[in-house]
Amino acid sequence: MRPFREFDVVRVLAPLSCQSNYSDLVVQLHPGQIGTIIDVLGQGTAFEVDIMLQAPTFGTDGEPLDPGNWAVVTLTPDQIELVEPAPAQQGPPPD
Repeated sequence: MRPFREFDVVRVLAPLSCQSNYSDLVVQLHPGQIGTIIDVLGQGTAFEVDIMLQAPTFGTDGEPLDPGNWAVVTLTPDQIELVEPAPAQQGPPPD
């Protein structure tokens, strides 16, 4: 299995209660909840994962009504599984 990387989409494997990295919020995560790795810590021993807690809502005109709710939490490899690998990195456009 390849190591997790930034921008991989991952799924939480088991119920977890964890502290949000950037607020006092204690987050209750459920199995199957999806997030995106935004930082690899300690050479892959842990990951900052951006988790959507509440989806944003939009009006019929496409304007946002509610921005939703997000949290960044630190998870370890045994707490997540890969859903979708990060997009392949593209080099600079040709001259």
